[in-house]
Amino acid sequence: MAFYVKDKLEGIQTGFYENGQVKRSETFENNEFIDGKCFDENGTEIAFFPYYVKPEFPGSIKEFYKYVGENFKSPNSAKGRIKVDFVVEIDGTLKDFKIIEGLNYDMNVEALRVLFNSPLWIPGKVDGKDARVEFSIPLTIN
Repeated sequence: MAFYVKDKLEGIQTGFYENGQVKRSETFENNEFIDGKCFDENGTEIAFFPYYVKPEFPGSIKEFYKYVGENFKSPNSAKGRIKVDFVVEIDGTLKDFKIIEGLNYDMNVEALRVLFNSPLWIPGKVDGKDARVEFSIPLTIN
């Protein structure tokens, strides 16, 4: 159960196991997480873990952009931004690439080549389990 006020999470949000037992309870104010608790299937409180965890490039997003900078080979002199959507799979591979905003064919293909050859990412999690997660990232070409 989740409550929204003006499209923002507000108040206590509760998740349940199939048996009806409370799985997690989280408090939000104006879409900001305040605190939370997690429970096992018997109702015993366990260590809290976030419901949703974004996938990560190993090291940090800064390391990702460093990787792109070292591996992107500009096929022409176009400058600007390429925005790419993709899926980070449970095994950390990247798939299902979509150019949302591109520069030109050659630059877009190079961006996809660099992403396709990326080191494995740390997968995202949903409710404590590794999950296939969509991700979107802008690449600025100077």
